[in-house]
Amino acid sequence: MLRRSELAIAGIVDESNDTKTFRLTAPESGLPQFQPGQFYALEVPGPDGAWIRRSYSVASSPLERRWLDFTIKKVEGGAATTALFERLRPGDRLRATGPFGEFVLDAARPAIFVTGGVGVTPILSMLRYLDATSSALPVCLLYANRTGADVLFEEELRAMAARRANFEFHFSLTRATEADRARWRGRSGRFDAATIQQICRGMSDRVAYLCGPIPMMEESGKALLSLGLAAKDIRTEAFVGVSPTFGG
Repeated sequence: MLRRSELAIAGIVDESNDTKTFRLTAPESGLPQFQPGQFYALEVPGPDGAWIRRSYSVASSPLERRWLDFTIKKVEGGAATTALFERLRPGDRLRATGPFGEFVLDAARPAIFVTGGVGVTPILSMLRYLDATSSALPVCLLYANRTGADVLFEEELRAMAARRANFEFHFSLTRATEADRARWRGRSGRFDAATIQQICRGMSDRVAYLCGPIPMMEESGKALLSLGLAAKDIRTEAFVGVSPTFGG
């Protein structure tokens, strides 16, 4: 149900050098129900007292009823993220309207998740929900980042895959550093069409969820179509307001 709430910041966690998780506590009336993958329009107070409105995906599971987690990457020069990162502190309040969005989990069907960077946020909500419900459905995650320092929630995701035999997770770095090469447990390079076709062969009965840069989603979508997935079963979320296309 769509509604507007005033939420307090309960905590702020540094996830990487440019990404933080903001944990917002529920109002007395409780949190509105949302589906894994949906987003809220957050309003944060600007330096002149005016409210700045931006949309952010929820990272927490809808089963968590005490708070909402939003994992947000700072945008250089962005008014909303400047306020969030530089001025707001635990105890400060902001407004949330929602939930919105049709990029939602079909918890009755096996899944493929392809994502990059902070695009993992709505997918993390889906994975946390599947983990919390002990879903037995097969799940395949392809998660790419530039460097090891950019990987969000790596320990949580690896622990999730270790305890769920039906979770198959693949991590890759596209610009690994020397330090990364000494410790990295994963692939190198992009999840290009050939790699996706290799990993996801035999998964044409699944629903695919793509969230990340537009070129990544376009290439991934075309690769999945070539494996026999129906176009209606390839769901996308674009943070920049432009939807990918898979046509020839």
